[in-house]
Amino acid sequence: MPPKSIFCTAAYSLVQVNVYSPREGGSDARRLSEVDLAREQLLADILLAGSRDGLVSAALDLDDGGVLRAGVEAALRGETGCRILLPEGADPFVALFSESSARVLVAVPRTEETRFTSMCTARGLPWTRIGVVDEGADDIEIQGQFSVSLADLPETLGPWHPRLFSA
Repeated sequence: MPPKSIFCTAAYSLVQVNVYSPREGGSDARRLSEVDLAREQLLADILLAGSRDGLVSAALDLDDGGVLRAGVEAALRGETGCRILLPEGADPFVALFSESSARVLVAVPRTEETRFTSMCTARGLPWTRIGVVDEGADDIEIQGQFSVSLADLPETLGPWHPRLFSA
């Protein structure tokens, strides 16, 4: 498998503000992003074209658990680790857990990075390179924050129903 880079691309800004933050007293008083269906269609069109043209090898939206959950799902499906680098100055909680179906984690073969980023830029779609698929690695590393073994994830993420609803 060729080396891949991980990008985050979005219909709107790369960091959404519609995230619940317990550090702010348990409520989110910030304004939520308004839906722009034309921008969301643009994101879908780019992902479709990228997939068709071999520029995108995987894509997961960030609507359930943000970058962290999408990274975990992708690593488990691909049975390989990854390294994620949070943008400089970003709040780790917001960067990792901000949820939005208008943001997507995208795996791009390194040979196609220029074509993918040029396509996004030409159409006005924001993007940022946030990591790499680490072929042969057995962990997910959020640089400067933590690392977790792929072997530990099924137990950690496993059946939560019994733990939650047991007496």
